[in-house]
Amino acid sequence: MARDQEHRCGVALVTLMRHLDGELTGARAALVARHLGACRECRDRLEALARLRRRLRAQQPACDRDTVVRLCAFAALLTRTAR
Repeated sequence: MARDQEHRCGVALVTLMRHLDGELTGARAALVARHLGACRECRDRLEALARLRRRLRAQQPACDRDTVVRLCAFAALLTRTAR
C-alpha cells in the first residue's frame, strides 16, 4: 500500500480515498475490502472520509478557476504517489 499518511496497519489514506471513489479493482479492491473487515481504525477513517465528502457535496462550494487548477494538480500528485 502507498506510504503517505500510513497508520499502524500500513494502509495509506490515499488508498482509502481510492476505495471510496471506486477506483480500485480486482485483487486490489478485494484486498482492501478484506482489510476493512478486520481493521476498525481503517473503517473509522473511511467513514470519516465519506462524511467529509457528503458535507462538501451538500455545501457545493463555489471555487474560482485557480483553486480548481490547484486542486486538480494536488489530486494528480496523490494519484502518482499511490502507485
